[in-house]
Amino acid sequence: MLSSFLFLLVIDWVTRQCIYGKGTGIQWTSEKNLEHLELADDLALLSHSVNNIQVKTQDLEASAALVGLRVNKDKTKIMKVKTDSSQVVILANGSIDEVQEFTYLGRVVDVTGGTEQDVEARLGKARSTFKAMDKLWKSKIIGRATKIKIFNSNVKAVLLYAS
Repeated sequence: MLSSFLFLLVIDWVTRQCIYGKGTGIQWTSEKNLEHLELADDLALLSHSVNNIQVKTQDLEASAALVGLRVNKDKTKIMKVKTDSSQVVILANGSIDEVQEFTYLGRVVDVTGGTEQDVEARLGKARSTFKAMDKLWKSKIIGRATKIKIFNSNVKAVLLYAS
């Protein structure tokens, strides 16, 4: 328990060192920028320009190195939305791969900003979850009320929350 708490504490410190107070994020409110999104060890850096992302990435690498961590190039991706820029973002061990879509916290995010792919992915996951319980649905031993509770707690959770 303590090691995961300490890890999150360190990740928070590393993140604060590289982004806070720089004002390089995307406009969130009239007074605030949204610099990043994070959950546990997942971090999404946000910016209006590739140059700012490059600076944030270099600062992240430097801050992480101070505590013995490194950015995994293979798990790091960049997605450019509404830009023609061909500039690449570079880590110490090479350039970051550019993608047209990725999954973040169970949601499909793509360059169009639409929801079609996310809805299709969730429907597919819910469909396969429903199909995996085929024997349960056909069972004569389990009552309808129980089946509905199982459906709501399993299939609907996958559909609505992608988990």
